[in-house]
Formats: sequence, C-alpha cells, structure tokens
Amino acid sequence: MTPRQTTAGYHMILVLTLGLALATAGAARADTVKLENGDILTGTVTNFSSGTLTLSTKWGGTLSINSSYIVALSTEKPFVIRWKDGSERVARLGISASGEIEILPPEPEVPPDDAATIQTAKVPTSPAGKNEEPLPAEEKNPALDWEIDQAKQATLAAEKTTSESDASKPIDSSLHDLKLSDVKSIDPLTPYLRYKGDLNFGFSRVRGNSNTSDLNFDGQIEPSIGRNTFILYGQVVRSFADEALTESTWRLNLSYNRFFGANDRWYANIGNRYYSDEFADLDLRVTAGAGIGYKFFTAKPTIFSASIGPSYTNERYSGDQADVQYGGLSVDYNFEQDIWNTGLSLYSKGDFTTGLTRKEFVLNTTSGIKMPVIRQITLSAEVQWTYNMEPAEDATPSDETYTLKLGYNFGGDQDDWFKGW
Repeated sequence: MTPRQTTAGYHMILVLTLGLALATAGAARADTVKLENGDILTGTVTNFSSGTLTLSTKWGGTLSINSSYIVALSTEKPFVIRWKDGSERVARLGISASGEIEILPPEPEVPPDDAATIQTAKVPTSPAGKNEEPLPAEEKNPALDWEIDQAKQATLAAEKTTSESDASKPIDSSLHDLKLSDVKSIDPLTPYLRYKGDLNFGFSRVRGNSNTSDLNFDGQIEPSIGRNTFILYGQVVRSFADEALTESTWRLNLSYNRFFGANDRWYANIGNRYYSDEFADLDLRVTAGAGIGYKFFTAKPTIFSASIGPSYTNERYSGDQADVQYGGLSVDYNFEQDIWNTGLSLYSKGDFTTGLTRKEFVLNTTSGIKMPVIRQITLSAEVQWTYNMEPAEDATPSDETYTLKLGYNFGGDQDDWFKGW
C-alpha cells in the first residue's frame, strides 16, 4: 500500500468515525417512545393531549401514537406536565429500571467531574505547591441557558396547589411514576397563556315616596403570558334621584407586572390610574407610577400581595380651581380570604397615594364579602370608600358607596379560552 493510499485510508476511517460519533450523539439526544409490542421509536416529542402523543421523526415524518400502546417514554428537554385534576409541573420524563415512566428534574444532573469542569476551571498546582493562574472557564451553552430560563418562567404554572384542584380526584403530581391516563397534556416550554377575571353588575330602583335609581358596573381581566401579567380594571357608577343625576364617577386602572425570583413571588410593576367624579368637580385624576411588590400568600385560602413605588399625579378640576400636580409615593394591595369551607370569601383591594412634593393624600378601597350562587355566578355585598385630603371647593373629602352585585367569574388557560361561555 502506497503512502498516498495509507493517508486516504486514514482519512476514510476518520470520516467514518466522526460520522458514527455524530450519529450516536444525535440518537442520544433524541426522545424515546417504547411501545407495548417491544418496538422503540426515537424522535422529538412535540405534544401530548387527548390521549395522543405526537412524535416528530426524520425517518417517518410526524407520528400520532395512542397512549394505550405506550409503556415507557423519555424526553431530553423539560415539558409542562398538566394533570387532569388541574395540577402542573415542569419536568423531563425518563424510563425507570422497571420500565415505567418516571418524572425527572427539568435540568439534567451533571456528574461531579463534568460539573466541576462546567462550573469552574481546574486550578493546576505547580511542583512547588503554589497555585498557578486558573484556566479560562468553558463558554456557556446559549441553547441550554435558554431551556433553563424557559423552565424557570414556567414555574408560575407549577405553583398551583392541590387546594385549587378537584378534591374528588386527588392526584399527587410529585409521584415518581407517571401514568399517562392521569395526564391532560404534555406541552413544550412555550410562554404559558392563562387568564382570569370577573364582571359585576349592581342595580337598584325605588319608586314611591322617593324615586331613586343606582347603577354600578365593574369588571377586571388579567391575561398572563409566562411571568408577565397585564391587569385591566374598569368601573362606572351612576345614581339618580327624581330623574336627576346625583352621582357620576368612572375609574380605569391599567398595570403590567413582571414576576421574578425563585418562586415568582417578587414582581415589578408599572401602571396608570384614571378617576373622574363629576359631583366632586374632579374632571380627571391621572396617576402614573412604578414599583416593586411581593406576593405574601399565593394560593387559597389566603391570597395577599402588595407593592410600593414612586408616582406622579395630575388632577384637573372643573370651574376656576387650578389644576394640581405632585410627585408622591403609591401603595396598592390585593387580599382574599376564604371563610373555612362555607364557600364565602372576604376580599379587599385598593390603593393610596401620599404626596411628597406637596400635602396630598388620596385613598381608594373596595371591600366586601362574596358567595357562590351557581356555577361561576356570584353574589357580593361591598363598600367602596374614596378619600381626598385636598378636595375641590365645596366638595366633601370622602365618599362611601354600598352595593349589592351579581357577578360572573371566569378563568382558564390556552387550552380552554373562556370556558363555560
């Protein structure tokens, strides 16, 4: 064999070796599905819902596999596992020694030697026993960092507790083994869409010795994408006495919250509040602010969060009174408390702003008790109190409104938009 032939042979062996290594690595990174007849399929799991697993393969395109034929399943990337009882968890799937499906942590465990290499460079020691300059650490893997970040963003979905689920079908999502028959869906780590809100309507009418009518309408919607939550709240109040308007107010609150931290309890927020009161000669009050907040209690029976931050307020009055602008400090809160197992719940939410550049104090609170009527229909009795330390001339500093309201509560996720409608 000539030297040229020998070199060509080495090149061929090198190419085959690299090709085999790449093929092996590709297979190692693939998801694996084991069927009851013993067949093993490899590819990429894209979704599981309605008892059907979707597997994308290079050799057979996209396959739809009935879960009744699946005995084991493993995934390389983390997924959002949603049980039929409403509980959720971010995890990978693996095949246990007994051949069943097991739940694994979102991030693969790194062997000690590899972990030392990834986390920090080894520090060689010179013959004299002195430490030399450390070697440069290996570069991070952007793809792996993205996956880990996505897993962290989905922890908000995994915080749902069993108290929010159907007590008649308790399923412990922390079990080591997984039964596909108990699972609603297995979805890739994409921004998790969900929503909740309520619509409330109160109306009273008196005819006889006095002719009065009161109309109160308010509603709130909270769509969320991953760790981002948007809140839109509006309210309109109208009252009449002998066909003459005696009260006319409206309110609009817009805010954006970005949750962060290991448990998504901390959040940063920005928002605007708009308020108008015709009979207090307040054409419009606009308060813009930002702040930092914390969720002290995140799940029923107790929910409580509060935030604080700087704000700027502009008040425009009717008549000859001059407009008012001032910088201040704003606080807002939200509280809910279930009353044992009666179905009743207490609630209170509001905000207050104190002036820093001038003497001002504005407060708005709404508190009440709510009870379920049927399905998502509720009945609530509440009192709303507003207070302005420096009102317009001839206006009182505070107002109280008592209302009995019928409401509709709704909520869901990307799989059941506005369910129940």
